[in-house]
Amino acid sequence: MSPTGTLLKLSPSLSKDDDVKTKSLNFLTKVENFFRSFGSVNGQDFYNLTSAETPAFVATKEEELTTEKVIGDIKPQQLARYSNTLSPELLEKLLEYSTKITGKGYHQDDGKSSDSSSLSVNVELSNTMFNLLSGIYSELGLCRGKGGSGKLLLLKPCFGYYASHAEKNGVDIEFLETENGIIDPEKLDNILKENADIKAFLFNYPNNPCGTLLTKDNAEAIAKILSRHKYVTIISDDIFFPVCYDGENSYHLSQCKNEYPDITKNMILLNGLSKIGAAGLGISWAIIPKNMFPESSEELEGGPAASFFGHIPNLLCQQVAYQFLTSPKLQTFIGAQMQHYRENLEDLKKDKPHCIKLVTEPKGTNVCLLDFSGLKDLSYKDKNTEIVKTLKTDLDVAEFLFYYAGIALVPGNLFFIDENKMQLRITLSMQPNELKKCFGKFDSLISKLGRESENLEVIERLIEDKPSPSLRAPAVSLPDDGITRMAS
Repeated sequence: MSPTGTLLKLSPSLSKDDDVKTKSLNFLTKVENFFRSFGSVNGQDFYNLTSAETPAFVATKEEELTTEKVIGDIKPQQLARYSNTLSPELLEKLLEYSTKITGKGYHQDDGKSSDSSSLSVNVELSNTMFNLLSGIYSELGLCRGKGGSGKLLLLKPCFGYYASHAEKNGVDIEFLETENGIIDPEKLDNILKENADIKAFLFNYPNNPCGTLLTKDNAEAIAKILSRHKYVTIISDDIFFPVCYDGENSYHLSQCKNEYPDITKNMILLNGLSKIGAAGLGISWAIIPKNMFPESSEELEGGPAASFFGHIPNLLCQQVAYQFLTSPKLQTFIGAQMQHYRENLEDLKKDKPHCIKLVTEPKGTNVCLLDFSGLKDLSYKDKNTEIVKTLKTDLDVAEFLFYYAGIALVPGNLFFIDENKMQLRITLSMQPNELKKCFGKFDSLISKLGRESENLEVIERLIEDKPSPSLRAPAVSLPDDGITRMAS
């Protein structure tokens, strides 16, 4: 069972005045600790539906993905934790990878190219996407601690760590309300007009947590607005794009370049390998239009490899990443992954109880939102404590499902959704038939709920609130393909 990963990196300071968010973070910490230590308790199975990771059981064994093939070519000094060198072979693959996503050609040279549609760029490599974002914020002059000013525009809902990470870097945030991740161009135009100090706009499509796509019409309307606000740097997080299983209807903002040719000149692309099964390599990158930033004159503590854009993975990781991206079986693997998400989505729509609504039907990611407001104000009595509890918020539902049914979901308030809407994020990365088992346990559990005025069922808690702190996570071994996977 996988931990909840980067969701737990949300800054407590961001939620210091938000009791529900603080409690939700504490709850996810307990969930993470539990799944690191247990898979079942007293014969009861537990289901971690919080993680957006690549499902390991979809992966196939590939000799091309093992370190054995490249380890012989690596010198001992190149096995340092970090590097100050970017493999030219990997660089070429990363540019090709992003070109497939956006339809825009990229090259890294002196700015000359035989292809007039190709864009001259710099490629920055790091072990995490958020190291790259730290460097970008610094270069854009957004960090207050470095004398910067201006704001970062984020969508609401959004991946919560965008906000807490920006705050840690001293960046002020403005939120744009959306309809389940779908941008209203008029609202975007208004917020940019009213906030002339917005310097950057960060978003991700396919969207996390809503699972929605950027359509052609929506992208063109957004590009039209952003073309009027050329001072705003566009930061597009494309991490879910490679596993977009509704690719025919998915659109990338850079594809509006024919009508708005300058749109890509102010656009930074972020990506990584974590959503296609290679999170353990720590390969994330940013494609930045050449001359957008001057050469970084300052380096962070740690030497040449610790620049504004974070630590560059060592050459071994880079060469394994190259083998991964050039594997003839990679597209087969990604195809199997997308098919798995489609099948789980169909199961979700077919098997979910009537009291649960699908807030968004995911089109490209392996996550979506479920509405549990049909359970609002239902109560139950804990068997051990005799305490009566009533479901009023998303956290109430999350705790109820986890402690009494062994089903872990993410409270929507961590994505800046009103907790009273009782929306929770679910992943489609679960194993086949796991949803049926989950909903079977769910049906059995909610049949015991009642209104406070009625006789309440006494419900037995499956696990204690705080698993023993002495329990440590088991040692993690490399899977057959040589790549560890992490949640996000």
